[in-house]
Amino acid sequence: MAHFYRKLTQSLRDAATHTQYIRRAASFLELGRAAMARLKQGPGSIDALAAHLKAARLAYPFTAGSGRGRRLARALQATKLEGLDWNRYFPETAEALIRNGVILKAPADGERGVLLITFEDQWLRMLRHGRLEALARDYELVLSPTWSPPYDLPIAAVAALWPGERVFTLLSNFADEEVYARFHPKLRPVPLLASSWVDPSVFTSAETEKEFDVVMVANFSPYKRHRAFFAALAAARRQGRKLRVLCAGVPWQGRTAASLQAMADEYGVGDQIAVKVNLSDSDLRAAIRSARTAVIFSLIEGSCVAAAECLLLDVPLGMLANAHIGSKAFINPRTGRLLRPGERKTALDLARFVDEAASFQPRQWMLEQGATFEGSTKVLNEAIRGEITRSGGAWTTGIARHRHVRLRPRYDTAEDAARFAPLYRAFPGRYGVSIELNADPPAAAAPGPPRTALA
Repeated sequence: MAHFYRKLTQSLRDAATHTQYIRRAASFLELGRAAMARLKQGPGSIDALAAHLKAARLAYPFTAGSGRGRRLARALQATKLEGLDWNRYFPETAEALIRNGVILKAPADGERGVLLITFEDQWLRMLRHGRLEALARDYELVLSPTWSPPYDLPIAAVAALWPGERVFTLLSNFADEEVYARFHPKLRPVPLLASSWVDPSVFTSAETEKEFDVVMVANFSPYKRHRAFFAALAAARRQGRKLRVLCAGVPWQGRTAASLQAMADEYGVGDQIAVKVNLSDSDLRAAIRSARTAVIFSLIEGSCVAAAECLLLDVPLGMLANAHIGSKAFINPRTGRLLRPGERKTALDLARFVDEAASFQPRQWMLEQGATFEGSTKVLNEAIRGEITRSGGAWTTGIARHRHVRLRPRYDTAEDAARFAPLYRAFPGRYGVSIELNADPPAAAAPGPPRTALA
């Protein structure tokens, strides 16, 4: 009875979270909250804008010319974010330190440098504490958001408060490009994902004994939908397929390895499951390689870096066909399978996927497409260079090659880290906010100007 209740609760939660007509109905409630906030606080209410943005997330997708699109545009235009109460809306920005940032190009001779910041709370710290006029004078700003669709206050804040003529932004989903146009004309989307920066020399293929049929790399949060995965495994078992599975991740929101194992037991697949938690980076790579296939079962999230990592490890990847995940763009007949939703259909597709695992070439496809940090550095460099030169600006040196490790950007070489290090030391004095230098391995002092990979 308890198992039935939990399964029903999961189904209802999934329906409330992912069913389009329920989401649209919930969006009307948010529009009601927006109207109430306007009545109480006036047309420029930040609370009203926050409710409009939540309504937009729930109603996504919709056109700019629709009633929802027009209402959102009016709310964005009416709201003055200069009076933002940082402690109320973004208490996590109290520290004047950016941990997820990297200087990709030094400012010199009237030519702006380039500053990349990942994670919303990190660029909000810059907006809150930084001397923005000086920063915009010296640097082009590049953002890397974490979720899709990006209807949220951090994007609205940076569009309103950054005094420069443009802000470059990477994407969490290629479908988001048109969304940014609704916030402000200064936003310049770049066709790259947060999962486009994996280092193929670290995430390598290797001859490995396949101990598991499927690996699921995910934290234990409900949105990763382990219950749906276990339900599909149970359906496959009823169809005569007993798949051996590895769940690799980290505890989240009170969910532990023990609770995940108990969940699998409820579905009758506990004897098929191995759970590994808090693996080191090298052990996690080995764990992924030990499986014939990998799967992602979430339906809504950002770009999902784990997806790109699995593919570069040469493990084909399965995602649900109705998922809204950025790295779904990497799934094709050479790299993996889109699994039909519904327990029975998913089970059939998953079993077939495991049987065909040896026929895929995910790593080769990723390398051919340049879906690595080297290829992405070139794309970002060209996007910035093209925009600057079209507007009459100077561009004589390109950005440094950089990769992202757990979404934290860092230089490709210790030499670049050392050469840029003086800029980091001077940053707080010049701009009122600090940036942590993420160097891997630690850099030794080296003379000379920063080396740039591209022009």
